[in-house]
Amino acid sequence: MLHDNDEPDARRNANSAGVAVWSSTAFAARHPAETLDDLARAPREGSSGAEPIVEAWSIRSLLQSPPLSRLGRRVVIRSRTLRAGRQHTMVFTDSEESSFYSRCVKKFLLDAKSSSPTEITEFGSGDAATMARYLARSRYPGVIRGYEINGESHHRARKGIKEAGLSTRYIVKRADFFATRHDHRGALIVNPPYLPAPAPRLAMPELWGGPDGTRVVKRLIDVGFDRLMMLVASISDPIGVIKHARRRSYRVVDFSLITLPFGKYTLEPIVFHQIQRLASRGKALVRNADYQVAAVYFRKSVDGVPDRSQRLLDRMTCWCRRERAKV
Repeated sequence: MLHDNDEPDARRNANSAGVAVWSSTAFAARHPAETLDDLARAPREGSSGAEPIVEAWSIRSLLQSPPLSRLGRRVVIRSRTLRAGRQHTMVFTDSEESSFYSRCVKKFLLDAKSSSPTEITEFGSGDAATMARYLARSRYPGVIRGYEINGESHHRARKGIKEAGLSTRYIVKRADFFATRHDHRGALIVNPPYLPAPAPRLAMPELWGGPDGTRVVKRLIDVGFDRLMMLVASISDPIGVIKHARRRSYRVVDFSLITLPFGKYTLEPIVFHQIQRLASRGKALVRNADYQVAAVYFRKSVDGVPDRSQRLLDRMTCWCRRERAKV
């Protein structure tokens, strides 16, 4: 990870860790470029030009820098491992986020005391490894029915679930969730694709959430399950997401927050620069080199159940030192 207090010269040895960092001001002066893409395509001096590179002052300076027209003359960010369109068979791996998601599902639903367990449907089960571990340790007597469209993830999920002895408790289908009819009386759990980008030209297109990161999130809200446990990212218009859920008669019953550093998915150039644009318009909430993810437990309006929507937004905006947003 690049730290915001590191100096460019002191970070030249980052190349051994797969990341090269240096100022591109002088480089850009020697190799004029009108756009970010032009500068990104320009070869690094002394290199073959074949390897992807990362150039940056710091994540903080990027987030606080002027519009992209000027930014393109100063910095380039390129991932050594994430090149759009090259790794369509990749499987999403983020152990910290996956563990957080699974813990919250266990807390809000699997361990909930009820005379009749809530039927649980999962959108985008991934390789299901973390969720399977938490399900095995829970008291939940029902079945989780998951949907996963990525073939490699589905294969790993089926194999892992079978090895864990959970084949009758955790059933993952390779199918399109939105093309399937569902019983809305149960609960939907989801770690949705929320990466914002102008177009789905990502190393993992499955993680694309639309221009502001909310396209799939809002569509899932519109499905209308009685209960919904969803991850909401601060980089993807969380204020708009909460307001959309309220218009669909949802209340925030409970939530948990985690702070995550920018990583290999959020630092992909097409994603990172879109986050910067959203932050300038108040639609992405970031702080230094971090962003937040909230596990939000929504329920359709129920008498006597308090709505914590405003409390959630207050926590997120206070964390990033932004003006309070009203739901």
